[in-house]
Amino acid sequence: MNKKVKKIIVLILPLLAICAGAYALLGNSSVSPTDSENSKGTGTSTHRDGRKDLEDTRNVSSSTDSQNAPTDSIQSPRKGKKNQTTVTQNSNDGDVVDESKTPNGRYRNQVFTNLTAQKDISYVTRYRTRLTEDSPTNYLLSDDTNQLVDLKLNIYRPANDPLAKRPLIIFVYGGGWVFGDRYQQEASAEYYAKMGYATMTIDYTMLPADAPAPIPTEDYSVYTGLIKRSGSDLYAAYQFAAAHSQEYGFDASRIGFAGWSAGGLISASVANIAAFPAPSGLRAVVGASSTMPAFLTSMHEISGGFKTFDSSYNPINMLVSYDEDTGFGGAENDHAADCSYLDSIGHRCLTVTYPGAGHEQEFYQAPLLDNTVPFLAQYLAGY
Repeated sequence: MNKKVKKIIVLILPLLAICAGAYALLGNSSVSPTDSENSKGTGTSTHRDGRKDLEDTRNVSSSTDSQNAPTDSIQSPRKGKKNQTTVTQNSNDGDVVDESKTPNGRYRNQVFTNLTAQKDISYVTRYRTRLTEDSPTNYLLSDDTNQLVDLKLNIYRPANDPLAKRPLIIFVYGGGWVFGDRYQQEASAEYYAKMGYATMTIDYTMLPADAPAPIPTEDYSVYTGLIKRSGSDLYAAYQFAAAHSQEYGFDASRIGFAGWSAGGLISASVANIAAFPAPSGLRAVVGASSTMPAFLTSMHEISGGFKTFDSSYNPINMLVSYDEDTGFGGAENDHAADCSYLDSIGHRCLTVTYPGAGHEQEFYQAPLLDNTVPFLAQYLAGY
């Protein structure tokens, strides 16, 4: 690893931000058939109500705002407001899908008022994670073979939908593998389900509750191990969706990932890195506040390489962040350069950069909402 890379990674790690160096070094960590997992987050979400009901019907007023985004730009989904951010696109248009029975404005507006929810569905069993002190400056991550955990997911769908199948968005929460769970993204899942999607929120690998902060690590293996484990969990959720598409009304050929912070890095890893199998139905990925520094070009050889994109597997990435991502300790980001590089190796990508500083973003709130809605409508739903 050259000095420039190591300097940037060292800057990132102390704040428990999403480890860009771990993303690049992904191929150095092995994964067993039962990748380790700690499904519970230590933090709480304002959207979690503690209920364990399997069926939940909600009454929410629908939105009447309209949105028409041209295929060569992304505009705000809110009436009369144009996107004020810089948008760079390097990709081809999405496919158009004929859904003549769908309500007018679907995928760009909330055209449904009622939702159904199936919660606390076990989708895979993993070992919990364990940290072992190797030295005062280094910890090791491993499987705790004495503790198994069932990872769970929640599913949200529009009620009284005339369509038998609909595109699926899998939301992946953030929190630096320290806090969060599948309920963190519940508000986003409900918002997009009212637009006509099926949505899913998932648990994934977390650090053990007694993990030191920050974690002393000399070779970054803790973070590469976390990405491998949590990425494998996301892929297992994709497999669940494909296997149960008839039961839950998913269109397995139209699946999207939407992840914030650590969740964005996990989503981009599964979509682009060769260490993970290709989720064949994946069409679109939104990575919010999940910076991949532009030295990616010099790191990819030791990461194990990238997937080959072709006519059978060709999802599009959208990388979104503020000019200054405060969650990364002031580390520089250049999504335009990242996308340019991904495009140069045949990976479709576009980038959105918001002026100012910040890290926290919500998919159901501006400014992220303004770009995510038309992006998913065009590239995931095909509208």
